[in-house]
Amino acid sequence: MTRPERAMQIWQVLLGLAYNRQTITYETLAELIGMGNISVALTQPLELLMNYCKENDLPPITILVVQKHSGIPGQGLTTIEELNKDREKVFNYEWFKLKPLSLND
Repeated sequence: MTRPERAMQIWQVLLGLAYNRQTITYETLAELIGMGNISVALTQPLELLMNYCKENDLPPITILVVQKHSGIPGQGLTTIEELNKDREKVFNYEWFKLKPLSLND
């Protein structure tokens, strides 16, 4: 699966999480999308989504993917300004009204 395809797969999971006001750990996300427990492989697809949100003036949906022990996103998420405020923006955004996502290499 290509990075954009993996990102689109993750995007679908994150939309459901946002709607239900939930977060997910890197490990659980990796297992859910068929990557076993190789959560480090999520870095590039999550970066694509992070940049997509930034470029399209969307709340940082990747904020919903968190570390198991701390419950906060990893250090690579550079678009967060204020964790709790940004997470609320993600939860309150009407994601399902957006045009379906399309990412290219």
